[in-house]
Amino acid sequence: MKIIYTAILCVLTSILSSAIPQNSISFFSGMTQYNYHESAPSNESGILPNLGVAMTYNLSDNFQLNGYFDYQAANLTYTGKTWGGAPLNLTAYHIFYDGNVTLGYNLGSMISGLNQTYIYAGYGQYLWIRDDLANETPSKGDYSEDYSWGYIPIGITAPIYQNSKFKLSWNAEYQILTNPKVIAYLSQTGNGWGDVTLNLGNSYGALLGANVSYYVTSQWFLYLKPSYQYIYLAKSSPTTVPNSTIKVYEPSSSTNIWSCLIGIGYNF
Repeated sequence: MKIIYTAILCVLTSILSSAIPQNSISFFSGMTQYNYHESAPSNESGILPNLGVAMTYNLSDNFQLNGYFDYQAANLTYTGKTWGGAPLNLTAYHIFYDGNVTLGYNLGSMISGLNQTYIYAGYGQYLWIRDDLANETPSKGDYSEDYSWGYIPIGITAPIYQNSKFKLSWNAEYQILTNPKVIAYLSQTGNGWGDVTLNLGNSYGALLGANVSYYVTSQWFLYLKPSYQYIYLAKSSPTTVPNSTIKVYEPSSSTNIWSCLIGIGYNF
């Protein structure tokens, strides 16, 4: 009996003192405060619910593959002006998709004291369906827009504190936006116009976040992930609307995004 007790104690001690496994899959939800501002000026703001999945997989001791996908959809409030300059306030439905894959390298393999500090880079895609008429009762003159771009995230993530139950880490990231554009579906206005695509030039983004994980067991964990993201979209060149003599352009814009995600994950 004493031998069995000693064996169980050794196993428990080994689990509690071992490093937290890095391969994981997690599912998360949360809330995002979204604030979009155009230089025109106009604003689009509100609260968005989050729903998504994230995955981390070690290719080797030094290389780590990460994947992420987030879906958001809700009404946002618009405050601005019509094309004619009249004040305009409305509520419209918006859908957001954000996904990326990154490859990280463990700096601890080169620099003592930086174990589990990863520099990473990858590729992602972002889509914002602005004023989704499929989820509204549109009136004459309404139209939707699709904002989309690819992006190259370049960042670093590092632990602050870790034991057998808790892990606290931070990350910082710069995003190079590729082919940012907006498609304005002006054919939906009923004026006989065609749709127009506006290219948004040299645009960029940045992100700063933290992650607090609590390990219920050696495999199951809960986490809280607050973050701040900034996105800058450059002004487009004037473009003639098909089937008209009207020229339109997209003004430059900045977006401030505050998020807090809550998730559950499994290590394997």
